[in-house]
Amino acid sequence: MLRIARLPRLASVHEAKAFEVTMVPHDAGRSIVRVRGELDLATCSQLEAALAAAPPGESIVLDLTECGFLDSAAIRVVLTSAERVGASGGSVSLVATDPGVLRVLEIASVATRVPLHPSVEAATGEPEP
Repeated sequence: MLRIARLPRLASVHEAKAFEVTMVPHDAGRSIVRVRGELDLATCSQLEAALAAAPPGESIVLDLTECGFLDSAAIRVVLTSAERVGASGGSVSLVATDPGVLRVLEIASVATRVPLHPSVEAATGEPEP
């Protein structure tokens, strides 16, 4: 008698959160770009557009604290935007707390080119609340 092994059940995939990118002027010459949701090939063009909208010479804090996933397309946007902003006299810094996001940033060595901070306050040099 031939027996066919049962395949293990896969865990259900959670529903992706709504994606949103917002740019908030913070102080003179600095804006905070907040990302909520997953940054991937389907959504990174929205981040790219938000980062491109920053005035030349402006410093940008990219807040990924509400981002639970990012892929190589998002890494490309972060690095090319940091290069473009830097060439115009500004800077880009990152804020991330999710362990998965931090691991991707670590694997891609992003922190060697873009400063990485544990909070927006740390990125802006303001006291923690």
